[in-house]
Amino acid sequence: MDSDALLRKLSSAVGDRLEIHAVRMALVRYYRQGLLKRERAEGRFTYTLSSRGTARLGWLEGRSNDASSTRFSQGHDAEGD
Repeated sequence: MDSDALLRKLSSAVGDRLEIHAVRMALVRYYRQGLLKRERAEGRFTYTLSSRGTARLGWLEGRSNDASSTRFSQGHDAEGD
C-alpha cells in the first residue's frame, strides 16, 4: 500500500483529513525502526508490515486486551463483588 492509499484509508476510518506529510513521515519512521518493509515500484514506495512489525502489533494488541481486563476487574472489585 502506498502512502496516498494509506492516507485515504486512514482518513475514512478516522473521519478527519490527515496531512500527507505527517503520514509519510510516520511511514519513514516505522521503516527505520524496522517495523515496515518498503519497496519502490513505479516511482512510489509501497509498505508492508515486517516480521518485527507483526511482533510489535501482537504485543500491543496483548497489552490492550490486558488493560481492558484489568480495568474491568478493578471496576468489579470496587463495587464490592
